[in-house]
Amino acid sequence: MKPNKRAGRAGKIMVRASTLVLDALEKRVESVCLRRDAFLERVIRKEVEHLSEEVRIPNSDAARRCIEDNLRLLDSRPINLTLTELTVGRMEEVCKEKNTPRDAFINRILLCLVAPPSVLHVIFGVHELKEEVLEEWETPGFGSLWSPLRSMEEFVEDPFWFVRACMEVERKQSGDEDVTFYQAYIPDNLFGEKVRGTLGLNVYLPDSLVPAHPGERALLDDLGAELDELSQKMPKTKGDIK
Repeated sequence: MKPNKRAGRAGKIMVRASTLVLDALEKRVESVCLRRDAFLERVIRKEVEHLSEEVRIPNSDAARRCIEDNLRLLDSRPINLTLTELTVGRMEEVCKEKNTPRDAFINRILLCLVAPPSVLHVIFGVHELKEEVLEEWETPGFGSLWSPLRSMEEFVEDPFWFVRACMEVERKQSGDEDVTFYQAYIPDNLFGEKVRGTLGLNVYLPDSLVPAHPGERALLDDLGAELDELSQKMPKTKGDIK
């Protein structure tokens, strides 16, 4: 079998990245002496396969437009990334298959690489599961405590292992197969009212979460009906008895 020449051949792509996230990423990458693009090549190469597995249903065209519109609202700036042609080609293939904007996928990765635990908890909601995971799973690098370079390699190879381990526990407990890293919802007000466009950091949006979509209205109607039914079942107080 002939070696795949594309696997190591480099190519540049232009991405519009959130300025807030990019500033934090570049500061942290520099502080740990990493080469940004070499690091991101390794992360993206693995994450694109997770995207392929974790998003089972492609976005509707309405959901894709919503993500793209919100990406344009983000305070962002263009950057050139040097990745291998193989990684770029595979990323384009999977993003097309899932009907998700490539820049949303990359921005989500960048966000999750730098976000503090409080922000990650808003997105993934698994903070309360961390102790259970730490009891059952071996922390990356634990077997290489006397060899820091090996520990660093493990973290670079799989930077989101802990979030996914927590989500696996949640998936087993709830029986909900849609509890995955790339289907977790990022709300529009993730960083407060002053930062617009964070819906664009989603790679998948069900129609029920697309603003003004009939699916959203149907969901709100269903929730309203459930609340009405629940209120009717609640016992009345003395003040309600005539």
